[in-house]
Amino acid sequence: MSYMKTCNCGREHWTVIHYKHNHSAFERPKYGWHPSVYSVIQCSKCGTVFSSKAKYVDDLPQVEGGCCHK
Repeated sequence: MSYMKTCNCGREHWTVIHYKHNHSAFERPKYGWHPSVYSVIQCSKCGTVFSSKAKYVDDLPQVEGGCCHK
């Protein structure tokens, strides 16, 4: 999955949906949990999904009951 859009709504609207991991089809097992330096973030205002490896990710709220947070 590619994350090309940017969001300027502000961090107060951002939620981490995959914290420092991904579900890549290019790693084994396919779509399994794989550690990553990037986190996936979604904006609740505009719906944009993007990835970041910035330190501010540690301070953002995470999805409750997410698929597989470790």
